[in-house]
Amino acid sequence: MAYDFYMDSMLLPVAPSKLSISIDNKNKTLVLINEGEINVLKKAGLTDISFTALLPQTRYPFAVYKNGFQKADVFLDKLEQLKTSQKPFQFIVSRTFPSGKLLFDTNIKVSLESYKILEDVKNGFDVNVEVKLKQYKDYGTKTVNVTIKQEPPVATVQKPSSSSAAPSTTIKIGDMVKINQGAKYYTGQSVPDWVMKGVYKVYYIGNQPDRIVVDKTGINSPFRAADLTVVTSSVATVQNTRPTETSPAPKVTAKTHTVVKGDTLWGIAKKYYGNGSQYMKIYNANTNILKNPNVIYVGQVLTIPV
Repeated sequence: MAYDFYMDSMLLPVAPSKLSISIDNKNKTLVLINEGEINVLKKAGLTDISFTALLPQTRYPFAVYKNGFQKADVFLDKLEQLKTSQKPFQFIVSRTFPSGKLLFDTNIKVSLESYKILEDVKNGFDVNVEVKLKQYKDYGTKTVNVTIKQEPPVATVQKPSSSSAAPSTTIKIGDMVKINQGAKYYTGQSVPDWVMKGVYKVYYIGNQPDRIVVDKTGINSPFRAADLTVVTSSVATVQNTRPTETSPAPKVTAKTHTVVKGDTLWGIAKKYYGNGSQYMKIYNANTNILKNPNVIYVGQVLTIPV
C-alpha cells in the first residue's frame, strides 16, 4: 500500500511508518444518587494527530520529491513557517493500492502544535522529526451596530432656583417630572447630564415645603420644587405626614431582562436607566454569561442591577 503525506503544499519525502489519529468526544461521566454512573453526551472534541517522519540528507530510491531532491533543512524551514504563521493548513494522507486504486483519504484542516527534531547516530546524517497536529475549526464573532436615536426635546417651564423659592402647590406624589436646566440637587451638588435628560416619579415630599424627592430605577434624589416641571400629573394627591428622618426608604429589587432579536446592551441600558452609556453596569453584573459587552445572544437572561 502506498501513502502520500501532505502538510499544506509540502509532500513528505518518506511516508511515516506509523500515524496516530485520536478522535475523542468530550462526554462527561457523573454519579447520581441511587442511580450510579451516567454518561452525559457532548459534542466531539478536536482531533489530535501525531507521527514521526524521516527527512533524508541524501537521496534514497524510496523517497519521493515533488521538485527534485531537497535536503532536510528545506522541510524543517517549512515546519517552522507552519508553526509561526498562526494560520491553519490542510493535512492530507492519500492511501492507494500498489495498482493505484484509491483506498481512502484523510483530509483535515489543522494547526501545527509542536514538532521535535530527533537525531540518532544510527540514522547517520538523516533527521527524524516528531510532529503533533490538532484539528482546526473555523469560527467567527458577531458584531453589534449601535445607533443612538436622539429623543425630541420636551418643552419645560423654567423656574428660578434659590433657597427662598416658594413652595410647590402643583407637584404631588406620583407626578412625573423633568429637571429644569441649570438645576442642582437640594444639597447644592451639580446634576450629571444623563440625569438631567430623564423623567422621574415624585415619591416623597419632605417637611421642608420645597424639598421633593424623585425616583427612577434606584435614583433617589432630592430637588427643590422650583427646579422641577410636571410632565404628567397623578390623579390623586397623597398627603405625607411622616417626618423625613423616619420615612421608609424605597424598596428596590434587581430586575431581569430576556434578550430578544435586535437587543443591544446600549439599548437595554437606555430602557432601564434612561441612558445607554450605562451599559457597562449591566455587563459587569453579568460577566458569568457575557464575555464581551458587544456580543449578546437571543434568550440570555440578564440581571439589571439597580
